[in-house]
Formats: sequence, structure tokens, C-alpha cells
Amino acid sequence: MLGINLMPRIRNWKDLKLFRPSKDTKYEHIDELFTDTIDWALIENLLPDLLRIVLSIKAGRVSASTILRRLGTYSRKNKLYSAFAELGGQQEPYSY
Repeated sequence: MLGINLMPRIRNWKDLKLFRPSKDTKYEHIDELFTDTIDWALIENLLPDLLRIVLSIKAGRVSASTILRRLGTYSRKNKLYSAFAELGGQQEPYSY
């Protein structure tokens, strides 16, 4: 609006794993940055559970840090953990 061009920076971007929406999606200049595709079926199947957790956090019944802690302690094979990872692109749990 004011003629200011923002150039956001992402720290440690080389350590990030970037996902493309589908195998057919191609990007002209940045295509080699993407290593995998999003598993939309997993997100779709677990969407009710994901929304239930989000609504619980918004209602104040559970804190986001509690959910992160619980998901981080469960096995990586946990479907809910995998769905949140696909949705947010987070492959490793946050470290506090």
C-alpha cells in the first residue's frame, strides 16, 4: 500500500523440508526446493479429529503446548501426529 516491498526471510531454510501440493505442480524457479508431496487423503480422513483438537484449544480446554507435548511423546506412527505433520509441514516435534 505504501510502496514498500517486503522480502521475508526464513532462517535455516536449507534444513526445512518443503512439500508441493501435488506431483503435477511445478514451479519455474524454485522447483528443486520441494522434496515431497502433501498426503491430502491422510488430512481428509483425520480432519474431524484435527478440528476437535483445534476447537478444544480455542475454547481453552487444553493448551497448545500440552497437545504438542503429547503428540511429541507418541510414536511417529501415530496417525494424528502424521496428519498434523502433513498439515503443518512439521516433521520433527518442537523443542522447548
